[in-house]
Amino acid sequence: MFTVLSAECFGAAAKLLPHGLEQAHRDVKFRKKAIARLGVSGYFRVSFFRQQQTMAHHQSAIKRIRQSKKRNLYNRAVKKTVREATKAVRRAQDLASAEVSLRDAAKALDRAAAKGVLHKNTAANRKSALALFVNKLGRGEVKPVQLHHK
Repeated sequence: MFTVLSAECFGAAAKLLPHGLEQAHRDVKFRKKAIARLGVSGYFRVSFFRQQQTMAHHQSAIKRIRQSKKRNLYNRAVKKTVREATKAVRRAQDLASAEVSLRDAAKALDRAAAKGVLHKNTAANRKSALALFVNKLGRGEVKPVQLHHK
């Protein structure tokens, strides 16, 4: 049985060991040391994901890659604000704070839909689910969600 170790796992190992990730791609001993340092046991198929280099030869393709990276960062930030707003609604202990959080979450979802990060129907479905949750919370049919942190 094999388990694939992620790039983050070896990113942490690369910080622990004096070599970099480029060395990890080539050096089998480094991989074994990384696994040992991380305290992982068993058989592992090590999977390294190199950061992709620009393979484009045309200027327009290089620009497109640059734009997509920038958009990816922006979209991730927008999605994170939506996730945080949604969690705030689910964590709310009483109806008043849940309604305030619902307004903020609806605003974040609408903004994400307007920017094209989320589809408008997806945003509507999520707002509907959150409104249903707040209504049930007001009636006492559901308890606030306890989200645990690591």
